[in-house]
Amino acid sequence: FSHHQLPDKLELDLPTCWDFFVATMAHTVDNAGPKKVRRTPKIIFACKSNTCRSQMAEGWGNAWIQKRNVQMRQESSERPVLSSCSGSDRGVTPTSSPNVQVNIHVGSVALNDSSVYEPSSSSKCCGDICDTTFEKKVVKAKAVETMALDGVDISSCVPKTFQDLDILPPSTEKNRSSSTFTEMGEDRKSIDKLVILCACTDEINEDLINSAKSVEEWNVDAPTAAEKSGEVNAYRRVSHEIKVRVDSLMQRMFNDIVLHEEKLRENIQIAGDETNALSEGKVEC
Repeated sequence: FSHHQLPDKLELDLPTCWDFFVATMAHTVDNAGPKKVRRTPKIIFACKSNTCRSQMAEGWGNAWIQKRNVQMRQESSERPVLSSCSGSDRGVTPTSSPNVQVNIHVGSVALNDSSVYEPSSSSKCCGDICDTTFEKKVVKAKAVETMALDGVDISSCVPKTFQDLDILPPSTEKNRSSSTFTEMGEDRKSIDKLVILCACTDEINEDLINSAKSVEEWNVDAPTAAEKSGEVNAYRRVSHEIKVRVDSLMQRMFNDIVLHEEKLRENIQIAGDETNALSEGKVEC
């Protein structure tokens, strides 16, 4: 109706109004941005230089997500897209899927930004005076090869500094506008779970720690050191140990998402039950 055509009183059946309300709320839950109903949980794995253990953990985390999403796509007869580095297929699933989507960001970072860099081959010295330039390290070749044995490709992954994560520490975010301040929610920390895979607490970037709501320390063996001590399959052992722990963490995070979605739908149902109690079948809209 146009504004002039609206009747003084519009009567609709309660079931019709309720069905529309549920559909609208479900659409809001499924399509809300990170600052509305749902914010994407963020897991960051860290080790000293982000060239081995934390890269393996990131690869296994994204592989877990991809496996779950492949199952969902198969149910929806959709073709999967596979990749295991940051920026890959992180939890995007068909909206038609009856399952709760895996919507988790997985990344990795160096605990110490300076550990990501090494002197480049172009550095030159003349006597005691050196003109030193630095370049980023690469992910250890044996880590890449070991992960490939289990079908996880981390060959295009690169070591990252805290700045590469594009995360503002809480001290910076406090200076934002009051409206953004409110929308960011609980203590404005961007990382839901920070996992430190090495016993290198002296190397930790303070901004990184301050940006995490929760921190776990796994203290996983360094495969390079284990190999030097004579262990033949050190990289494979460490990779599989990391996988077990990552799988458990990812399942816990996924369960939290499921509980969150169920709670939202319960709230919608409760609202509907209360509405039904107030009417015998007719409601004025």
